[in-house]
Amino acid sequence: MEIVEANTLEYKILLQISREMNPLRPGDIAKRLDIRHSTINSALKRMETQQLLKWNHYGVIELLDKGKDAIKHIDVHLHLIATYLTETLNYSTDEAHEESLHLAPHFSCAMIKRICDKYGQPRICPSNHEIPEYPECHKH
Repeated sequence: MEIVEANTLEYKILLQISREMNPLRPGDIAKRLDIRHSTINSALKRMETQQLLKWNHYGVIELLDKGKDAIKHIDVHLHLIATYLTETLNYSTDEAHEESLHLAPHFSCAMIKRICDKYGQPRICPSNHEIPEYPECHKH
């Protein structure tokens, strides 16, 4: 089950939010993605309509439950791809992390389930981050 389609601006925004420990404003995301502020605002409006987040033009972005689920989904893919890259292809943890950011939008949940099965449902990724529980990735 995919809440946000991969390789969309909405996906990239959620990825930025998931990587940041502090609340973000639309301008922060625009700078990081090197995209016009108005384009980010349009995407945030769509995401608000989809009940992924709440925001106002100059305030911080607040994730709603559906947005948190979308980030969990993204994180499961990132961490399991990193696991595959380190365990099978001998990438360093830093290399695997960076590469997983590029690969995650292209991996289906079915492929992620196979990686998860291959490594015995790992709970921790190679860089010692907890892999969130997201059963929807495992129903294929």
